[in-house]
Amino acid sequence: MVTSHASLAALCGTQPKHWPIRAQDRPLLEALVRGRNTPQKVALRARIVLAAAEGQSNHRLAKELNTSRPTILLWRQRYAQAGPSGLLKMRLALVGGSRLERRRWKRS
Repeated sequence: MVTSHASLAALCGTQPKHWPIRAQDRPLLEALVRGRNTPQKVALRARIVLAAAEGQSNHRLAKELNTSRPTILLWRQRYAQAGPSGLLKMRLALVGGSRLERRRWKRS
């Protein structure tokens, strides 16, 4: 049986899947990447989302952006759940009943 490289990749799960982003989010994400005052961690998150929308695989993204595959998956998931604001904010949590404290998002 002869199969093409593309069909073999699809069977193995290595073919990148199209991952659309909302049209109104693209200009904001691009501005975050280009912004001179954007914190580098936020710019990285925006780069992850934009590159994923172009169809790059998680493994390739991790290698190109010099980060881990779990980091790629985390920020793709955050964007899917909360849009661009999920890439920007820390969550606030009540500590001791009255004091607010900045905390990292928990991984789902």
